[in-house]
Amino acid sequence: LGNIVRFNFPAGNMVRAFVNNVDSYTGKTLSKVFNSAASGAGNEPDAPQEPIIPKQQYEVIGTLQSPEGEKPDCVSEVIQSASREAHLAAMLTCDVIVYNISDTPETVSEASWAVEALHEQLTNFASLKVFICVSTVLTWARSKPVDPASNRASWIALFNDPDFLSICG
Repeated sequence: LGNIVRFNFPAGNMVRAFVNNVDSYTGKTLSKVFNSAASGAGNEPDAPQEPIIPKQQYEVIGTLQSPEGEKPDCVSEVIQSASREAHLAAMLTCDVIVYNISDTPETVSEASWAVEALHEQLTNFASLKVFICVSTVLTWARSKPVDPASNRASWIALFNDPDFLSICG
């Protein structure tokens, strides 16, 4: 993640991160990574590598996968995902929004809704927002071809796109 995405948030400012399903394994781990970035923890002391994400003060909020789920200690606030208005309002207060779409099929439609809802609010953003979608190779393998006559999945074209190569290169 650190080699692909560089966060350039103003130093000293609190960065709010929204993570869906903070009670899932992935959600807990992502929340811990954001929290460990505040102290620079999680990096090997003798390793000359950059931190996974830059040292910054992060506040993590998110939704629960299960209504009976418990809020992890590293999460400051849980948003009730049943209320789309509250969900959108919470995401609008965040600088980083992370969706893991690999756990359940419902999260794919929820993430799609989130992207569309955020896109509708794009002109109201006071600052840059980073949307990160976490998936698996199996998610991409189910992609339909752009051209039905072709056997190539649509994501293969993405890797040949000059913009993609300049971002990840």
